[in-house]
Amino acid sequence: NPVSNVLNLEGLKIQSNARICELNGAILAHEIPVVDNQIDIEFLQPGFYLLYLQSENGASFVQRFTKL
Repeated sequence: NPVSNVLNLEGLKIQSNARICELNGAILAHEIPVVDNQIDIEFLQPGFYLLYLQSENGASFVQRFTKL
């Protein structure tokens, strides 16, 4: 699931902002707004990242993604 500039989230009702980390755990960005189930990731360099989210019901999600 490589991504260019916008990460689309489907099937989730997001309660909070997103956080993006490198695979080694270093936080690159936190408090990233989720607007209409989309996250702007244009600022990231190509590579592999982890996305941390929390849904409306309190469930936490971590998803790896690739930025092209």
